[in-house]
Amino acid sequence: MGSVNRGPSIAGTLGYMAPEQPLGRASEKSDVFSLVLTIVEALFDRDPLREYSYSVTDVTDYVHATSKTVSEVVEWIRDLNLPREIIGSLEFIVRNGLAIELSDRLSMKGLRDKLLELIQMVDLGI
Repeated sequence: MGSVNRGPSIAGTLGYMAPEQPLGRASEKSDVFSLVLTIVEALFDRDPLREYSYSVTDVTDYVHATSKTVSEVVEWIRDLNLPREIIGSLEFIVRNGLAIELSDRLSMKGLRDKLLELIQMVDLGI
């Protein structure tokens, strides 16, 4: 029986995919990117990349759309009527969870730690 030579496969929804994923360089930090986008959608009932998801044709466009989206989400966060410590934590999670460069992006443990810190602030009534 002959072998079948297949190229790398890419799975995921474009609007939740980390910029490195279409290049075949997915990692745990790619999952952090997708998870933070999902958290943002759950918090704001908005798909942050919806307007870009179906029009993005290359990674450069996607990176630009993601950068613009991070700025928009930070504005959404700042519009919340929450204590500044919680706003600051949410901004940190968004900026660092959606960082374009892998070296700048939160690890899963880093995200977990920031989320637990945020939950503790809420529990303490900050």
